[in-house]
Order: sequence, then C-alpha cells, then structure tokens
Amino acid sequence: MYRRDFLKASSSALCLGLGSVVPGSVFQELFYYAWSWDKWRALTGTKPERYLSDQIGRHELVDLLTVGGRRIVSSEEWLTKREEIKHILLQVLGDFPRATPPLNPRIVEEKDFDKYVRRKVIYTVESGDDVSAYVFLPKDGVRRHPAALCAHQTNPYGKREAAGIDGNPAMAFAPELAERGYVTIAPDEICFGERHNPLLGHYGDAIAFYEKHKEWSIAGKMIWDKSRAIDYLQTLDEVDPERIGAIGHSHGAYGSLLAAAFDSRIKAVISSCGFVPFRTDGNTFRWSHATALIPKLGFFLGGREMTLQTFQNFKLKEVDQTPFDWHHILSLIAPRALFLSVSLDDEVFPGGESIRSQVVPRIEPIYDLYKSPENFAAYFFRGGHTIPQEARAKAFAVLDQCLKDEPK
Repeated sequence: MYRRDFLKASSSALCLGLGSVVPGSVFQELFYYAWSWDKWRALTGTKPERYLSDQIGRHELVDLLTVGGRRIVSSEEWLTKREEIKHILLQVLGDFPRATPPLNPRIVEEKDFDKYVRRKVIYTVESGDDVSAYVFLPKDGVRRHPAALCAHQTNPYGKREAAGIDGNPAMAFAPELAERGYVTIAPDEICFGERHNPLLGHYGDAIAFYEKHKEWSIAGKMIWDKSRAIDYLQTLDEVDPERIGAIGHSHGAYGSLLAAAFDSRIKAVISSCGFVPFRTDGNTFRWSHATALIPKLGFFLGGREMTLQTFQNFKLKEVDQTPFDWHHILSLIAPRALFLSVSLDDEVFPGGESIRSQVVPRIEPIYDLYKSPENFAAYFFRGGHTIPQEARAKAFAVLDQCLKDEPK
C-alpha cells in the first residue's frame, strides 16, 4: 500500500476514557451515544485477520532481538526486524493517506503574555479536515528554538488543558515549556475539543471518521495528525526543525509514543502514564470498545460479555493472540530519546510493575545495540494516574539534554 514515509535515518539519539477528572457539567460527554464496536464492524465490514508474528500465543513479551533462535547483533540486522514490526503495526492501525495536502495555515487569535506570545492557529491535516491548535512563542530574543508537541489527555477540554486555559494546571505542558525556551504546539486530537460534538457522546465522532476511512483507525489518524503538527512547526522561523520533541500524559502519552514510532523527526518523547502491555491488562477492551482507537484489537477480547465496570476483572487468554504489544511500538523509537514515567498504582493503567519487569528489559538491549543506552530511561513512582513533580523535572531534563543544544 501507498503511505507517507515517516521513518527517515535515525538520529543519535488507554485509557478507559473515564480516567480523567472532569466537572459534572461535562461528564455526560463520556457516555456512549453513537460509538460502539459492533457499529464499527457493521459499518466497515471488517473481519478477523491472520497475522504473522512470534508474539502471537505467548503471554510473556518476546525478546525482539531474537529471530528464529538467532541473536540480532548489529543495527543493520535490527533494521530488517524493525520493518517487520512496522508492517504488523500498520496491518492493525491501518495505512496512512496517499496524499499530503497543503497546510494552509492561518492565525485566528494572538495574545501577548510576559514570557511568550500565544497564538490560536488552524491548519489542514487532510482534505476537508482542519485542526485548531495553540502555539506558544517564547519572548527571549533567541532566533531559533527547540520545539515540543504537547498532547492533551482524555478530557472534553482538549487543547485548552495542554495550553493552561482550562482543566488541570499540572497538564499545562505548552506554556510551561514555552517559559523554558521551547516553541510549543497543543492541538486538539480527533474526537476532542473543537473536533468533538458532545451530542454524539464519547468517541461518537469516530463513526463519521470510519465512514470515510474504513481501513484506518483513530490511533493511526492521531499519528498522521501529529505529523502534520510537526509539519506546521517546521514552517515557523522561530523553530529549529532538527530539535523537536513530544510530551503527553495518558491519552497524550500513548499518542506521542505512537507518533514517535512512525515519525523520526521527533527526537525525544516523554510518556506519562501512557500504557501497560495488553497482556498485563488481560484484554484489549479499552482500545477497541471503551474507545474507538484500535478497533481491530476488539477481535481479541474473548468470549465473555465485557462492560466498562467489569473489563479489568477478567484475565482473558485470547489477549495473548494479539500480534504485537507495547514493546514493539517502543522499539521503533530507538535510538532516539525515550522517557517513561510510570505509576505503580495507576488506577487507569494498572500493572505498571510489568513495564519495569518486562518492557524495560526488552527495550534496553535495543538502545545498547545502537550504543545509546543513555537515551532510554524510566521512572517509577506511587501516586496514582498523574505526573509528580520529580517525574516532571526528570522529563524536562531529558528534553533539555536532547533538544537544547546551542541555538542556531
């Protein structure tokens, strides 16, 4: 299939949807009026597929550097395996559009603050699909800055929370990083903010998307839209196009990880409470039924009737048939900088210990292969589904170390 080639030469270096605290006046938006997995299946005619992957049928996460009993010992050999992983992911996520339309960017609002200028901008991601975002430009006299894509979590505010206008101030990454000398962009994700009709309920907007894109996925669309946000950043005179990172919490975290896996222009990515392996969850309900993110994973739910209230109480062996898991996605980011902030008592992504015991040991050897072990780090804490101050400081330090070299 035709697709935009995001993967260039490497540099050296779900949330249930109910995990975010929102006021009662907007809580009704999290109910399901239009979206359902059965409706998606009827609309698209999608049927279960057969995949080729050594992860299928195995509960433990496979060692990615072992192929047919033989050990991969060079980065050149790894590139072949990497392409195989990417192929499997695209079989599930769906391929990207054939055409990349002009951005047609325009500024619709501008407001001056002490340390930065905040703009509201609109740009085109697909034909007939415009996205609005807040862009922050530091007022520090530097000609070209590093830049950061700041992805919002699951809530009705969308970009407004990442921009510090509404919602939880702890999630206002865009203005905070702007004060640290980054040009930042905080766009609305599909099905959120100005891209959401509350009358359709949680992920109800996905129905219209799947009517148009029967072989794609919302997760794949998120990757594409983030790549277009980076396209926009690279048009700005204030941005050094070689120094771009991404950061997000929860929905924003796994979206940033997926984007970094497929777009090598992201040189550093920060994930706060963004995932646990499917096999740790015990099912894929959160990705296919509770959201519209990756509907094809719904074929691995199992035989019991699942509900929002009960899905975490069952450990279904069918989930072991999924052809990939989260360490496959993370492996595509190497050797670029990757920082995981993981809560060990996360109520949205329970089972964080499995990231320490299974994911980290399978990602570290890939960074070692590239002789870049310093580019991967994970921080574990207790404190629920949040990003504590120590994790925040470590995350910003990673961005600074990777992106804040001498201004150009």
